[in-house]
Amino acid sequence: MAHIKELVDISGEIKAGGGAVVAATAEAAEHLNAVRASTGFADPVIVDPEHVLADHLKSKGLLDVAISDSQVYRLRGYKNGLAQPAVLVLGQDGTVMYRWAIVPSLVSART
Repeated sequence: MAHIKELVDISGEIKAGGGAVVAATAEAAEHLNAVRASTGFADPVIVDPEHVLADHLKSKGLLDVAISDSQVYRLRGYKNGLAQPAVLVLGQDGTVMYRWAIVPSLVSART
């Protein structure tokens, strides 16, 4: 949720520069309205619990989105695992201008 709120904060600048903001989520569609209400995110969202987009981006060498797949996530409703935060910025010609994807093994848990 924090990443989405940060995206909301900079979406005006992205649009002012001629860009578009699109998010993708592994959440089921029925949760989208609650996420929008909580974060203020009003731009298009791709609901993709099967990770079709993440698989496509990886196959094209554009972005490797981590999919955390554990029993804990399955019990929370993510039957195909949970896509972790990632960012991809493409130029109008398809050139990768920026990419970032969280690496779960490099993130330490807070105690």
